Amino acid sequence: FEVADNFMLVSGGTASTVSWFGGYDGSVATVDDFVINFYADDFGSPGTLLSSFAVGNDVSRTLVGPPWSYPFKYTASISMPFLAAETYYLSIVNNTVGEDVNAWFWGSSPFLDDAYTRLGGFPWEPAFFGMDLAFTLESGMSTIPEPSTCVLVGLGILGAGLQRRRRRS
Repeated sequence: FEVADNFMLVSGGTASTVSWFGGYDGSVATVDDFVINFYADDFGSPGTLLSSFAVGNDVSRTLVGPPWSYPFKYTASISMPFLAAETYYLSIVNNTVGEDVNAWFWGSSPFLDDAYTRLGGFPWEPAFFGMDLAFTLESGMSTIPEPSTCVLVGLGILGAGLQRRRRRS
């Protein structure tokens, strides 16, 4: 099962790092096997595979939230050039070793965006659950956040503020 989300950069450049949020349905996998894929746009859906990074377990996994949310932020090094004002699609798959393939899920936000799914080699289909996936691309000069990442951070700060206010009462 693969999910891809679209993005467009205002200025071109080479991304050196990709970060994303995700979690596990049940127990946390002891070994991850991440594959990061970038696709060209094919008239509004993922098209030709441009580059694939089999980063495996060579990612930074940081606990960033409570267990009922998307508690991990992952970061991996890549080197991927992008043109300005072009639409691309990012897909991150975790083939959790010795675990249920559906055990890991990619963090999302409530935005309805151009996310797509597919099973195996079947054609891409619009995501039936409407979502925007949380990720950022970074270059040596600047960070290029996906809008959903900003929303996730904002919701986390809002939740922490409400919890603090509740404790004071």
